Amino acid sequence: MRILFVCNTYCSQAGRWISQLNGSGYDVHLFDPEHNPLYPKLHKVTVHAGWGKEHVPSGVIVRYRYPFIRGRYFIQRHFPKLWQLIVPPSEVMLAQLIGKLRPNVIHVLAGMQKGCYVLFGAKKHIGEKLPVPWIYSSRGSDIYWYGRFPEHQHRTREILQDCRYMISDCERDIRLA
Repeated sequence: MRILFVCNTYCSQAGRWISQLNGSGYDVHLFDPEHNPLYPKLHKVTVHAGWGKEHVPSGVIVRYRYPFIRGRYFIQRHFPKLWQLIVPPSEVMLAQLIGKLRPNVIHVLAGMQKGCYVLFGAKKHIGEKLPVPWIYSSRGSDIYWYGRFPEHQHRTREILQDCRYMISDCERDIRLA
């Protein structure tokens, strides 16, 4: 079984989730929409990164999309049009990765805005429906917090209707969902 996690590669929560799958025989892949450094305790996972990472833990395979370039934040901040030519948006990169990997399941651990919104952007590039079921892990009070803002309410409902499974550590969010 091939699992694609969409999460922050430096998040200790995501690192612990993924490390539970060590030795299970699953083909585990990780996509970080924000291109963060790698969590030092990651093992037996393939990371699909936008930029080359300096410190790679042993047992981690990193598929670089772009070479590590000093000054990338400067370019991103001061020359946004040049930046968009160099690096496509995370939604496009995730859509391409889903098409190439063909995972059996996608698990979003990055929270509502950083993970689900990117997955929904990728869904628009893929087509009307994602080709695989996906799991949304709510972090903290994602649904409660974003559900309070009118600009997020529609997207929150759309995400909850589209995901196959939801995991939450907040009872209030479970009731709201």
